Amino acid sequence: MNARLAELAEIPLLNDVEADASQVFLAEPDFAFVAQYLLPDEDAYVPFITERRAFVCEGQAGIAGFILMGEVDGNGHIFQVSVRAGLQRRGLGRQLIAAGESWARQQGHRAVTLTTFRDLPWNGPAYARLGYEFMDEGARGPMMPDILENERALGLFRQVRVAMIKPV
Repeated sequence: MNARLAELAEIPLLNDVEADASQVFLAEPDFAFVAQYLLPDEDAYVPFITERRAFVCEGQAGIAGFILMGEVDGNGHIFQVSVRAGLQRRGLGRQLIAAGESWARQQGHRAVTLTTFRDLPWNGPAYARLGYEFMDEGARGPMMPDILENERALGLFRQVRVAMIKPV
């Protein structure tokens, strides 16, 4: 299952994947609130797809996961990675992240950033295993604090959120 560019016709499937992926948070009582968030409006995916910065991987039953890339503070940035709950821990997330990192290199970025939960095993520790490091506040550019503040407004800061970076 290699990652490939997402297509506009697949937009409804992306919300389905995201809803399914969020169910893993129910197993962690302190994070169960994440599974209750409203899904993004389908129009939110359009720029990622039309600008060729959304990638999907397919399984036997269709789209198994996706990654949405962009630019933040001059770096490539992972805005979202989701893999269906029943297909997690099979390397699909790593393939999607590798596709995102490749996209970032092709765009001329020297690093990829993301925000995530610091201690949740499939978040901060998983990204650390892939070479991502926690960003000190002083190392963050001007846009990263805005992203973290937006996450705070959404309620994600009920648990510790962090920014991470990896040179690519």
